[in-house]
Amino acid sequence: IDLIDDAQTEKEKAEYFELLKISNNKLSETIFHLNETIKIRLENESEKQKINVKSFIENVLISMNGIIKKENVAITIDIPRDIEFNTIPSYFDSIIMNLLTNAIKYKSPKRNPNILIKVEKIQNKLHITFSDNGIGIDLKKYKNKIFGMYKTFHNNHDATGLGLFMTKNHIEVLGGTITVESEVDIGTTFRIQL
Repeated sequence: IDLIDDAQTEKEKAEYFELLKISNNKLSETIFHLNETIKIRLENESEKQKINVKSFIENVLISMNGIIKKENVAITIDIPRDIEFNTIPSYFDSIIMNLLTNAIKYKSPKRNPNILIKVEKIQNKLHITFSDNGIGIDLKKYKNKIFGMYKTFHNNHDATGLGLFMTKNHIEVLGGTITVESEVDIGTTFRIQL
């Protein structure tokens, strides 16, 4: 705004005004995501419902069928039919969708994407393993930044750095944890415990 006030010509004012609009949009986006994070933290336990995990994940896959087919993604699900879990369905949906979207977005240019989703229930806890054969993440460089807000590790033009940040927040609200193992050009595995 100060630059606009000090501008000498209308052309210069117009250029600064365009920059102001871009900054304003970024600020609005940041505020939106901070509000979403706060909302996640305040959600009520009463929103939890019992779901059949395999059916739920199969429905998420159906909703993403277009991109799965377009990108020639092979998905293996290793989930016993009888596992049920008490969760907030919208959060669980977001977790699965974000991990799937990332696995597809960061696929290797050298091979078709293969994704494995494995779920086990051990001592009343849900263990989800989510593995892909994508481009991987250099954990020596980025391990402490993986789940940070606006952190990206590749040059994808549509990367926002919010997917894993929101995924981790959803998991923590559900009382769980998420860890990552990855090797560059081999793939990535996320392990979730709820």
